[in-house]
Amino acid sequence: MKIVLIGSGNVATHLGKAFSISGHDILQVFSNTEVNAKALATILKCEFTNDMDKIIPNADVYFIALKDDAIEGFTNKFRCLGKVIIHTSASLPMDVLKKTSNDYGVLYPLQTFNKMMKLDLTNIPIFIEANNDKSKKVVTLLAMGISNQVIELTSDQRLTLHIAAVFANNFTNHLYKIADDILYASGLEFDILKPLIKETVDKVMSNKPANVQTGPASRQDDKTIKKHLELLKNFPSYKPIYELLSESIEKQSK
Repeated sequence: MKIVLIGSGNVATHLGKAFSISGHDILQVFSNTEVNAKALATILKCEFTNDMDKIIPNADVYFIALKDDAIEGFTNKFRCLGKVIIHTSASLPMDVLKKTSNDYGVLYPLQTFNKMMKLDLTNIPIFIEANNDKSKKVVTLLAMGISNQVIELTSDQRLTLHIAAVFANNFTNHLYKIADDILYASGLEFDILKPLIKETVDKVMSNKPANVQTGPASRQDDKTIKKHLELLKNFPSYKPIYELLSESIEKQSK
């Protein structure tokens, strides 16, 4: 299929490469920032533009990989009637595209993306949705061409999945950052936590998280918690996070 990529960031970069490898023809990259459009277009060996009026009109698919708050603004101005338009957002409903075309859908890969790092999409689950049979055929073909796990979800289910992913990925990574800050203040390196992190991840790969919860809050060890809170007076912005999470764990462990 002939594809125009709307966006030039992390998701657009990885999906553009994957679509190209799977045999699709990337015709053009559009980005509001010309230098970014040109950079991705150079990698994909295609045209580029930062002018919405110069987006190629004869593609089969227009693939939107923009930040969520930019998608609605783009779709209010862009029209591709008779073509299939797809977005990659987890939090936006599919119907945000209904003004843009009669045929639309969603292709959402559940993964954290960084265009500077290599990523094999083959075993990454991709969640799809489509408004009609034509769109479903196109979205399914694109998804199955780059992943072995293609699953249909509604917009509401996809939003729920995204919330869970934020807890599991974004919040967890922020907690790693907090741990790093606390260690650094005492002259310790984050690397000493990596075996513990790996063991924790390995456990949840084969168990329900609630069944492998450990730590002072899970065993109602109030003396240890008080010692931790005393030390965290040196980290006033982190102390309430510790308290909130400890309270949540204690309630779940009773």
